[in-house]
Amino acid sequence: PPEGRVTFTAQVVDPLGNTASDERHITVDRTPPVISLLRPVHPLTNLRSLPLEGRVDDPTASLVLEGQGITLDPTGAFSVRFGLSEGPNTLRFRAVDPAGNVGTLDVATVLDTLAPTVTLDAPAEGLITGLHQVRVQGHVDDAAARALVAGQLVTLDAQGRAVVTLPSYF
Repeated sequence: PPEGRVTFTAQVVDPLGNTASDERHITVDRTPPVISLLRPVHPLTNLRSLPLEGRVDDPTASLVLEGQGITLDPTGAFSVRFGLSEGPNTLRFRAVDPAGNVGTLDVATVLDTLAPTVTLDAPAEGLITGLHQVRVQGHVDDAAARALVAGQLVTLDAQGRAVVTLPSYF
């Protein structure tokens, strides 16, 4: 049968012509519920707990996030805070409607609360120089970090290294 409300009737007739019938109304649903978030989750965060708001298009569905049930309001809306672990996190939403159709939504983010480390490789500590320029060389353990040397923004290579030449009077 097509999706939607379906009615069927059963009728019986005995040898003497007596009849009886019974009728049933059922709903055929093969469409999985759709889960959506009101605001996208940033792929990189330093928040240990994320506020998540969204909606399931079928308010009769049950919603679970990483094994924890989430209450839907009568319109299918939800609001929950979800704790993250340091590093990569995948938030797996799963909605199941009364017909057993399953809708999923996976959201990835990385929790990064650790400060990057920086190491200056040159010049040597305590350098005494008569040069008009000083070559500064170093590296960080997070190539995505923003690096400043003597207040100047410097570009890091893919391995987190940078070399910059500064006037010696900086």
